Amino acid sequence: MIEEFVSISTLMICTFLSTMVVGIFMLQVWLTDRRHAAAGYWCLAMWVGSLCTILFALRPIGFPLITVGLGNALAAFSYAFMWAGFRDLRSSPALSVGGACGADSLVRGLPAPAAGGQRRQQSCHPDVGHHRRLFHLDGPGYLGGAST
Repeated sequence: MIEEFVSISTLMICTFLSTMVVGIFMLQVWLTDRRHAAAGYWCLAMWVGSLCTILFALRPIGFPLITVGLGNALAAFSYAFMWAGFRDLRSSPALSVGGACGADSLVRGLPAPAAGGQRRQQSCHPDVGHHRRLFHLDGPGYLGGAST
């Protein structure tokens, strides 16, 4: 029904272009100030997301194993990197699929600019400690285990 007005491939190409623009801007933000690893995770999420959307656009003409299988896997990785960025923004350790695949060492391993200071350790919300205790995120069963 919607294919009568616009093709899904055209929508995916437009999504690819807009995700690339956001990825370029996030790369610029992260290269300017590397103290905040969340920007690096989000940048990586945008680049992986743009790659998966171009694979989604190629579904009508490409091999299903590549366009469907790899495209969906990259979409999952993109969401994992985005989640890791939000976890880092809260100043809690990010253990995700992205961190397990080495993205953590990529984002955190590069040196900060000379004018950079210490990595931010403060939470962006004053009630995060309350929520960590409420949801038992400080206990021994939690993989992060960091206390607030």
